[in-house]
Amino acid sequence: MILGILGGIGSGKSTVTRMFADLGAKTLDADAIAHELIEREDTKSTLRQWWGDEIISEDGTVDRTKIAERVFSDAEELVRLERLLHPEVRARIEEKISEFKENNEKLVVLDVPLLASSTLRDFCDEILFVNSTEALRETRVKVRGWSPDELKRREAQQVPESDKKILANSIINNSGSLNETRQQVEDLYESLLAIDFTERE
Repeated sequence: MILGILGGIGSGKSTVTRMFADLGAKTLDADAIAHELIEREDTKSTLRQWWGDEIISEDGTVDRTKIAERVFSDAEELVRLERLLHPEVRARIEEKISEFKENNEKLVVLDVPLLASSTLRDFCDEILFVNSTEALRETRVKVRGWSPDELKRREAQQVPESDKKILANSIINNSGSLNETRQQVEDLYESLLAIDFTERE
């Protein structure tokens, strides 16, 4: 079974995903795949052509902060970057999903930041929304060096939270302690494994 995770930026989707992994679920992180792809020499060459050598750090890696500054202030640049990375991110995720199905894995969790607007949502049997207060989300993204304005600017590029909630089959409240969140994850994990999806086909 495939579980897709939705939520606002800073809601704790990655934290919830790790909790599912601790319980034995397989996980697929689209951001991690994209970060790997962006460091490939052919990708870096393309980015240099677009934006110059300044987007490459002194150690030779891509300066993702500078790229974020560009794409989250210019919708056209964001679309261009997505067109470069997303097809292969999707291909890798599809490949891993097929592999997990062949191995009869019980639960696969998709952590895809733009899942609500992605065709990858079609693979999901269930959708989970990770809920958290705006104040907490602002506090969490401060660790990334973001201001509240930066959070709002990036969220403006995504499907609104209210629309994401509508898509969800279940909601986890990640506004409390980690133990409270973990208990909700454990409860959902057990209930998902008990579903017979063959009855839905």
